Parts: sequence; structure tokens; C-alpha cells
Amino acid sequence: MRRIMRAMTPDEAEAPAKMDLEINPRHQLFKNLYKLSTSDADRAALIAEQLYENALLAASIVEEPRNFVSRINKILEMAAK
Repeated sequence: MRRIMRAMTPDEAEAPAKMDLEINPRHQLFKNLYKLSTSDADRAALIAEQLYENALLAASIVEEPRNFVSRINKILEMAAK
């Protein structure tokens, strides 16, 4: 929807709406991510960034899908080792 509104009014400077990202720290994914951050900080950072972009994708506000795809491919390469 944001893209549609931007396309309809390209001349107007639209201030981005403030959004909150809510996470459940008791979710097993975040518990595992925390454990991973102590042993492999680079991989944990990559996964955390991917989780954030997943949230953006779910909200239909991913600005640069190439970065999203590139990162998910790196994560898949790590998982396939």
C-alpha cells in the first residue's frame, strides 16, 4: 500500500510513518539467536538482519529486495554446510 501511495504522489515529500517492531523474546527462535550470538556473532547478526527484513516484507515495506535475497542465500549456504 505504501508503494502505491508513493507512486500516486511522487512529488510530495512523505514523512515515513513511525512503526514499532514487536518481538517475543520467549520465542525459541530468539532464544536460539541469543545462544548463537555468543558463539558466532557474525552469523547471529546476519540472521537478526534477515528477521528484521522478514518483518518489513510482511508489512510490504521492503525497499531493496536484492539485499533481502542476497542475505537469505548466504544463510542458506551456511545451513547447507
